[in-house]
Amino acid sequence: MIHKMPFGFYIDSLLKAFAKEDVFIFLLKNSFSGMIIFVICCYQGLSVKKSPHEVPQVTTQAVVKSIIYVTSFNMIVTAFFYMGRLKEMGVI
Repeated sequence: MIHKMPFGFYIDSLLKAFAKEDVFIFLLKNSFSGMIIFVICCYQGLSVKKSPHEVPQVTTQAVVKSIIYVTSFNMIVTAFFYMGRLKEMGVI
């Protein structure tokens, strides 16, 4: 069943749900994640010497390293950001 909800109410609810800090940390993490992927892929791509047979192996290495580094970066930034919030709230 579909409930009719005014669009203004929906937007207002979204704006109340997100804090400015959450939007900032979202933009920060995604910007740096993109840079991490870019640097890793460029480094791996430029490490290919003369053989075209190296390209699939280097591509796989770039993907795996990108996943590991981006996941680690996101976990560390999120932990630092929200640990401070939990301490402010008295949970920790």
